[in-house]
Amino acid sequence: MFTNILVAVDGSEISIKTLETALTEAKVWNAQLNVVYVLETGLFDDIPADETMEYIRNMLEQQGLNVFPMRKRGVKRKVLL
Repeated sequence: MFTNILVAVDGSEISIKTLETALTEAKVWNAQLNVVYVLETGLFDDIPADETMEYIRNMLEQQGLNVFPMRKRGVKRKVLL
């Protein structure tokens, strides 16, 4: 049984399909779904991050889920643990 599911998205078609699968699994297991959208700032300033986040938020809210968006700024690291 899953209690927490973490899915990373980047706005691509495959990541949105992955999110849809994770959403289905979260419903089956009554699990908390955590969505992470990481974008390196500076290098990709022209990528419409707000539009992608709004699309994801709308998709989740249409499924009756509570959405709690958070924006975090961090430092680029070589290794993600």
